Amino acid sequence: LGKRELAWLTIPALSVVALAAFWIAGRSQLETTLVNHATVVVGGENPTARSAVALAVGAAGPRSVAVPKEWRAYPTSVSSFGGELPAATIPGVLNEDGSYQFELEQLGAVGIQGTWPANGFRLPELSASFEGQRLTVNVNNASDLEFWAWGLVAQGRVAVATEPLAPGAHGTESVIPDNQGFNEFVGSVGDAVINARQMWDDPTVWQRLSPLGTVAAFDLDTTDTYFFGFSDTLDIPVTLDAASQTATGVALVVIPIDATTTTGESLTMVSELVDPGDATWIDFGPGYLHVYSSEVTVGWSVPDNIAGDPNLLVSNMFGEVPRNLFAFNWLTGQYDDLELGGRVDLNRYRSVDGAVLVRATADEPDAGEFRELTVSPYAFTLEWSQ
Repeated sequence: LGKRELAWLTIPALSVVALAAFWIAGRSQLETTLVNHATVVVGGENPTARSAVALAVGAAGPRSVAVPKEWRAYPTSVSSFGGELPAATIPGVLNEDGSYQFELEQLGAVGIQGTWPANGFRLPELSASFEGQRLTVNVNNASDLEFWAWGLVAQGRVAVATEPLAPGAHGTESVIPDNQGFNEFVGSVGDAVINARQMWDDPTVWQRLSPLGTVAAFDLDTTDTYFFGFSDTLDIPVTLDAASQTATGVALVVIPIDATTTTGESLTMVSELVDPGDATWIDFGPGYLHVYSSEVTVGWSVPDNIAGDPNLLVSNMFGEVPRNLFAFNWLTGQYDDLELGGRVDLNRYRSVDGAVLVRATADEPDAGEFRELTVSPYAFTLEWSQ
């Protein structure tokens, strides 16, 4: 199996997330039968779609499940929060009509997964343009899906729209590419959506987003700039015990974006940690450093032979961008407010020996429980356009 096929090992767990309430309810819903799906659609010249359908039953007994005939499908086991669910004692016998026959235990579950042609699947239409270093994408949602969360990824930097995108609606989002060229879909996009939508209290949101992101990352291994949209309105037709039924679930649509630009090469300098502030935890290892604090100070050593003023950009590996930014003014000895993406005036903010200092803080102390930041100093960059 190639790595894209291996990625499907993560999908059945996602399908069962929506069944978690049934699993917890247990014997109070012994007669309940639930069917759910998880789907990833990747647009482009040759669009592809991958789906997993999970079936969970209250009562033991035989079950037959069929997915659309155009699928290239096969049966699989299903896992959930508590580990493996009771597996089918007959592991998917293929019937003559194309359905799979299972013998399920009480509170058992099973999955069918596969690929299906997406050439006729209606996708959002995109138009992208650059203004300087900023990428702006206009989105015409020509699909039948409502995206409850959508946005852009540009070379590792994530931008999440503030409002959902209904079928037929138009939206615009912009982002300054990170110039790092990495595809950090699973972590950065999931956390960015959770923070933008303030979904911290949703106990299943990470389990819903992460497996889909894992599969998308495999399909996007050579693409670092794309549109993404999460939807709960895609229905998958299935046949359960010879009766037609609709599987509801969560879908991720990803469309690569041609982000070529003629703005020329750029110079990028990554910061170093100067002061972790009142950090409650510092996590570090080869190639990464994450600080949990209400305030951090980062810095650069900028040689005086570098001409022009840079812009300050932040691409947090966990999707959280500091709420307040300040640059130390060496002329006044005080910190000045600084906007994300704003110009850093080196005449004021670079010392005689080249030091540039930026302080990042969360909300004010009286703002409540979310005033602590989770940041990486490697996410702060000064970027010069040549």
